[in-house]
Amino acid sequence: ILSAQIAWSEALEKVLHSNSIPENINKVLLGVEDTLNVLANSVLHEQPAVRRKKLEHLI
Repeated sequence: ILSAQIAWSEALEKVLHSNSIPENINKVLLGVEDTLNVLANSVLHEQPAVRRKKLEHLI
């Protein structure tokens, strides 16, 4: 979970320091949405209990 938060924070920090915030923030948002979709689909499949909990926490 911590690594996901770090990756998101670094991506957002780069956007905030760039000159084209609206375009770049949409890229970060799309990346977050894609990641959430993958995680949500993964939870729907058969997973060991520990992995399922980790996926749920990431979502």
